[in-house]
Amino acid sequence: MTKRSSVRAAGATTTAPAGKTRTLAGQGVKPGKQTKAKKPTKREGHASRGLEGLRQEVFEGKPEAERAYQDSRQRAQLGAGLKLQRRRAGLTLRQLAEKAGWSPSYVSRLESATAPWPKVDSILRYLAACGTDARCGLVIGQPSANGFHIDSATTISDGREALFEHLAGRTVAPGKA
Repeated sequence: MTKRSSVRAAGATTTAPAGKTRTLAGQGVKPGKQTKAKKPTKREGHASRGLEGLRQEVFEGKPEAERAYQDSRQRAQLGAGLKLQRRRAGLTLRQLAEKAGWSPSYVSRLESATAPWPKVDSILRYLAACGTDARCGLVIGQPSANGFHIDSATTISDGREALFEHLAGRTVAPGKA
């Protein structure tokens, strides 16, 4: 005589020979065995701490790696700003390269942040090729408890220093402009 066990799932009962697996509601269920609560995986644990917690863990004790990461983020933001200006001007990458006298690959490296930091003259040349009124600026400040405190801000592009001076003395929260 074969032992039989009952498994109850989602309100329905089915029987199977002891030790056999029967599929209920799309899941394999071993009769007579209770399932334990699933432990969170490493990846799920990171999600609960958020991106900031993960970043801190990754860079803990590695200040040079964190500086390299921050540098690449800043170059990526600059590249995205340049690309936005090119698109607003209605230019393709090749058209901008031709107007600026550069190769398309150089423009691509500027926009994708794969080139080293560009010189100020290169940024100004890029903006001039876009035919835009966009300005290049310099902000000097310090991190603060509330975000970033701007000590001074000025344009670098055309001598209109007063354009960004009103930002001096302000504190800008992360992610806010």
